[in-house]
Amino acid sequence: NAVAPLAVAGTAQRRAAVIMVRSRFAFIPVLFSIVVFLYESVVYNVVFGFRILPAVDKDYLQAVFLIVFNILWVLAAWSYLATRCAEPGRIPDRWDAFVHQATGTLSVGTNKGGFQPGKITSCKKCHGRVRPERAHHCSICDHCVLRMDH
Repeated sequence: NAVAPLAVAGTAQRRAAVIMVRSRFAFIPVLFSIVVFLYESVVYNVVFGFRILPAVDKDYLQAVFLIVFNILWVLAAWSYLATRCAEPGRIPDRWDAFVHQATGTLSVGTNKGGFQPGKITSCKKCHGRVRPERAHHCSICDHCVLRMDH
């Protein structure tokens, strides 16, 4: 079967190329979000705060509206950046230590995709790494991560 290793090598090369393209363009969603945040701030502050409110004789509300909006805007931007820069929730090292210690007593189920309550599975993409029941392989960061953490 000389064809099978070639097919696997071709698949691995294609996967590596996809990961490289994804990592090269990973900044685009972040850049788009930052542009939306900045656009929102400029439009609200300039158009609403300094054009619309004075035009309808509501100058006395201008300071209150701008202060409240900008405080909420800073909190939203801070939350976005904190979430974007946070660790995606990889499987902890203590899990690997537990698996190594409990070798032979753990029953590793077959990976059927989707959530399998109470079953420890192995990851095909991480070369058979044993993962807890609530983990899946993330195609974006190319690691196994805990569900609901990423």
